[in-house]
Amino acid sequence: MLKKHNIFMLGIFALISSANYAAVHSDGNIKEGRNAGTNTVGKNNVAISTNAGRNVTGDTNVAISADAGQQVKGNNNISISYKAGNNVDGSNNIAMGRASGSEVNGSFNSSLGYMAGRDIGKSGKSHANQSSGIFSGNNVQGNANIANGAYAGRNVTGNGNIANGAGAGIGVKGDSNIAIGNAAGTKTKTSHMINKRVTASLDPNKEITVVEHQVSNTVSLGTSAVSMETDAVALGSSSVSDIAKGEVGFLAENEQNATWKSTRAGVSVGKDSHNEDEKITRQIHNLSAGSKDTDAVNVAQLKKVNTTVDQNTKNVANLRVDFHHLENKLNTINSDLKAGIAGSTAIANLPQAFRNGQSMVSVAVGSYRGQSAAAFGISRMAENSPIVFKASGSANTQGHFNVGAGIGWGW
Repeated sequence: MLKKHNIFMLGIFALISSANYAAVHSDGNIKEGRNAGTNTVGKNNVAISTNAGRNVTGDTNVAISADAGQQVKGNNNISISYKAGNNVDGSNNIAMGRASGSEVNGSFNSSLGYMAGRDIGKSGKSHANQSSGIFSGNNVQGNANIANGAYAGRNVTGNGNIANGAGAGIGVKGDSNIAIGNAAGTKTKTSHMINKRVTASLDPNKEITVVEHQVSNTVSLGTSAVSMETDAVALGSSSVSDIAKGEVGFLAENEQNATWKSTRAGVSVGKDSHNEDEKITRQIHNLSAGSKDTDAVNVAQLKKVNTTVDQNTKNVANLRVDFHHLENKLNTINSDLKAGIAGSTAIANLPQAFRNGQSMVSVAVGSYRGQSAAAFGISRMAENSPIVFKASGSANTQGHFNVGAGIGWGW
């Protein structure tokens, strides 16, 4: 940048030296115009036009236009346009545009546009800030901030902030914030209004309120997109990213690792609101299916999950049917067992012949846990013999029959 700056300076000197009216003094200072270059201490300075380049201390400073480049302390500063580059303490600053680049404390700052790049480094040296657009880049404290667009990048405290768009990046406090789009910018969750109002268009009747920010490393892309937490990303017009890091995901319970708990602020493509009419939502298209635990899931994967769930539901239903059948079978077996026990109980209670030569027919009943049975028996004790014959059978409430026979020898 310094090389380009020097080439630009040489071009200016060549242009001025070729002019017939330029007054070149022994110290190399060039003065042309009423009161131009008065009270200059230094060499090779250029002051052209009424009151240009007054009260300058330093070398190779250029002031072209009425009242430009006054009260300058430093080297290689360039001021082109009415009242541009006044009250500068630093070197290699460029101011091009009416009243631009004034009240600057620092070096390598550049401003292009009406009233651009003013009030730089009030609280301490601020370097390498760039502004392009009317009223852009004013009241900046920090280094390497860039403002491109009308009223962009005003009231900034921090380093490496970028604002691109009318009214973008206003009132930022923090580092490495990016705002792209008209009125895009960043603001804190508890932001408060500053007693200043600026416009984001050429119409002075359209005003926006400056909002002070307390965040860093944000990206706001789209008209009126804002990121309200450090490391947040807002994508799309009017999107708001206001979810801080540490947000625990749905169903995470006590999980604490990065899969379940965010380590940075959120990415927003819309805006949440208590008012349904103010909510903004967007679809994300052409998203590939995720593979890792922390990847996004697309609709195709959800459909696949739904199909799997449906199949599992059918399998569970079939298991329920099979279980019901098994339960019925167990109930049937249980009833059969109870009825069998009732039949055995009935048979056990059948009387039998107990005298020589006696025959007996008998009946008995039995019951067990809700099941019943009836038994029929016939028996005979042989004449003058210790032999006893017996036969019996039963019928139970399950429709089953028991039969049995036996012979005994007594002594």
